[in-house]
Amino acid sequence: MALITIGLAAAVIKFLLGWELIPGLDPIFMTPGDKPGEVMRAIEVIGSISCVLLGAYPMVLLLTRWFEKNR
Repeated sequence: MALITIGLAAAVIKFLLGWELIPGLDPIFMTPGDKPGEVMRAIEVIGSISCVLLGAYPMVLLLTRWFEKNR
């Protein structure tokens, strides 16, 4: 589980900041030269889903903790 988390964090950091923490990491979004509307690489689909969930899970955790205290 920790390896997946580290890999996801490294991919997001590479996309957002341009810092390559793990050399040779496959991009999770379109790269220069890709044409929109053509077949997406499977890793791009997984990357899009994981970036959405990356923000959703901490928010659900915070809401759950907040509503538990206000019972």
